[in-house]
Amino acid sequence: MLLLAALMLAIPGNYAATYYVDVDSIGGQCSDTNRGTITQPWCTSIKGFTSARPGDTVYFREGIYRSDKSIGIDSDTYFPKGAGENSRITYSGYPGETAVITCLHRVSNWKQYNENIYYIDLNLTEFTTTYPGRISHLSQDGVPLRLMTEESENGFVEQITGPGQWVKNTDLNKLYAWPKYGGNIDNYSMELCQFPRGGEDTIYIVSSRGKDPQTLQEYPEADYLTFQNLTIEGGRYPIVIETDHIELKNCVLRNSWNSAVKAASGPGPSDSENFDHNNPYPANDPSVYDPEHVLVENCEMYNFGGGGVSVGGGDYWIVRNNRIHDNVPEVNQHGLNGILFKNNSRGSIAEKNIFYNLDTNHIGVINLGGASYDGIYNEGEDIIVRNNILYNVKGLAAFTFEACENCSVYNNLAYNSSFSRALVLFRLSNYHEPTFKNRNSKVKNNIFYNNEVEGSDTGGADLQYYIALGSSENLESSNNIIDGSKKYYLGSGSFKSLSEIQAEGYETNSITEHPAFVNLSGGNYRLREGSPGIDQGICLAGKVEDDFEGYPRPSEGCDIGPYEFCQETNNGVEICDSLDNDCDGETDEGNICTECGNGEIDSGENCSTCPADVQCAQEEQCCSGTCTTPACNTDTECGTGQTCTNAGTCNAACTTPTQGCSTSADCQAGEECCSGQCCSTGQECCQGTCCTAGQQCCNGTCTTPACSSQTECNDSDQCTEDRCSNAGSCNAACTHTPITGCGQQPQTIVHYENEVEIGKTQTITVSRGQEQLQEFTALLEYPNKTKITLIAANAKITIPINQEGTYNATVRVGEFEQNITFQGKTTGNGQQPEPGETDQTPIIAGLAILIIIGAAIGLKKMQD
Repeated sequence: MLLLAALMLAIPGNYAATYYVDVDSIGGQCSDTNRGTITQPWCTSIKGFTSARPGDTVYFREGIYRSDKSIGIDSDTYFPKGAGENSRITYSGYPGETAVITCLHRVSNWKQYNENIYYIDLNLTEFTTTYPGRISHLSQDGVPLRLMTEESENGFVEQITGPGQWVKNTDLNKLYAWPKYGGNIDNYSMELCQFPRGGEDTIYIVSSRGKDPQTLQEYPEADYLTFQNLTIEGGRYPIVIETDHIELKNCVLRNSWNSAVKAASGPGPSDSENFDHNNPYPANDPSVYDPEHVLVENCEMYNFGGGGVSVGGGDYWIVRNNRIHDNVPEVNQHGLNGILFKNNSRGSIAEKNIFYNLDTNHIGVINLGGASYDGIYNEGEDIIVRNNILYNVKGLAAFTFEACENCSVYNNLAYNSSFSRALVLFRLSNYHEPTFKNRNSKVKNNIFYNNEVEGSDTGGADLQYYIALGSSENLESSNNIIDGSKKYYLGSGSFKSLSEIQAEGYETNSITEHPAFVNLSGGNYRLREGSPGIDQGICLAGKVEDDFEGYPRPSEGCDIGPYEFCQETNNGVEICDSLDNDCDGETDEGNICTECGNGEIDSGENCSTCPADVQCAQEEQCCSGTCTTPACNTDTECGTGQTCTNAGTCNAACTTPTQGCSTSADCQAGEECCSGQCCSTGQECCQGTCCTAGQQCCNGTCTTPACSSQTECNDSDQCTEDRCSNAGSCNAACTHTPITGCGQQPQTIVHYENEVEIGKTQTITVSRGQEQLQEFTALLEYPNKTKITLIAANAKITIPINQEGTYNATVRVGEFEQNITFQGKTTGNGQQPEPGETDQTPIIAGLAILIIIGAAIGLKKMQD
């Protein structure tokens, strides 16, 4: 029996499965009582979000998924917990389709209150009226409108003073609104959020430690969740994250009253007199949470009333490659920002994001550190802001340091924007707590160009830096491209010029020239040839390894700004030459290269890039990628009196020995007298010796440079970037930098059923990564040995099963090949297993056999 128990424990309790939610019944009639397969999908987002288990994937098909519950708050709508990085739970939009997760419901039946204002009765059949005061959000054509009271207050129609405003009157159970652009409210799509419970008004929350304020039940943890390819909208925040290891990728976050993404930490102490600065969040307090290791990547955020990403306490966040734009600042006057890290945020990175058309006058575009509004004074620590682009934005500042230690702003661009206080602002997290200040701040390699500072609270001064008195220690600022006319305030009570602060050790090696972009009006902020920012930055190994597009930063001679300079080759058309021809950070992209050494001469291959395929004849030399016959191999091949110099090489030439000389006047035009001999044009005299063509005089010796062009450095490895630095000089050197992600191909997977009932059909599909392949073939062998070749139609092959036995098929996609077998059989119950299900019959049968064996062993022992 012990053996049986051990075997039972060894059997997995669940299997990674794929489920489908299909509100519009695209693949089959939906019902939350279904099994969640593609042909029997679920209907609601709540069913999809709460039913998954570690390793599972839940796909949302095309459609709008409306909900009036805050997932993760209501006792029956908790998110489950993943089981680690390799067993995440993934919630994804179905490939190629748009799934919208929303709390917004269309409302109609408006009545006119006066010339401008309309109202509705909240006792509507489509809304619960248990908590009528929990209406949190009203939008017009997808843009949130401004609530003219605090959220919990009873509002009155008299508080509406202009377009785009609304109130709710809980006494009368009515909602009043003035359309944003006036006119008849029925001309707009008006939508609102209403939740049946108090306390929260987001569309959903990833719950963690802590207790429900009403039931006092502890929230379960919900770590290791991934949300991808979803559109999430409405509510106070589209998503609030209170836990660890959450991924938010390729999502659209829009139409919220406050921030698009919110990290909620706490609850922490609000009494500053009893606050322990050395231990702000005790580790043994189960009610404290501080979300860590969160990734927000490749998302778009717009139509939000607060910030883009607001991390109100959370460590090791990566906010990368996002587009944050077009907020609605008049909706919410709290915490306007692009990205904010505050309340003991540590080790986080904001990189390669684009910000535009933002109004962030309360805080600034990117904020490093800062305190919460409840009196807690905490520092940020080790936060890096790099390779970001800001344009057409306005706010308090482009970058705000607020009690942040070891925090850095590297290689960013702030262009054509306006700020009310300064471009870079340093201040205390709270002026009553001077212990918390900015320490060891770094501002390097940035471009600040064509920006204005109103100086509304700084006497009208147009400021580059504003450092509040006592708010900064050990600031390093250098190698930036700046406006030399801007002033600086360093907490000393007076405004200083650039030359004055440079005398104090700030802005060393900074440049005041025009940065010279490739196409400013077209939004191309790369540096063009001749830009003063080329090679004038500081190389920050371990801090800034690549540029905005992933192009590697060199070990020396780095550029200022978010882009490394790249000189286009081949007119910007990519060919197979291991160079970044179009300067997009990738070499040889577009599947233009094939494997070198396959015996075929492919596009872009030559005797230099692929000598294995392009082989020169025995009498030829490979010269700059071309097979060339040397001009001479011996003196006998030259004319009378001539000699063959550099015999048998690419530089071979028949030359006439020069006569002795005393001065260059004794030589022919263009020649130089070198220790009694005339050096020909292009030859260099080096310690009495005429160097041959292509050689340099290096430390008194004629030396051939290690390389003179990029092609000479090709190592035939497509996964390294080959460069010739200091080409043609004594210091020339070939470098081979590995290309991140090169050579990693997504896995090809063949999908099919192991057993198919006679009279049914077998469907074979092939996917590579997230892509379902449209073209593949299968050589199918029937049980009677008949063979037939099948070609995919609409990304799949459908095979009718009409006889019992084993079917064999060889699936081919290009060079990929996989053999599969499946059985045609009668199941006995007339039912075919649904796709995505795991047949556990063999396991159950095995357990039954083990039980019988165990019983037999027990009986034998009793007989003994």
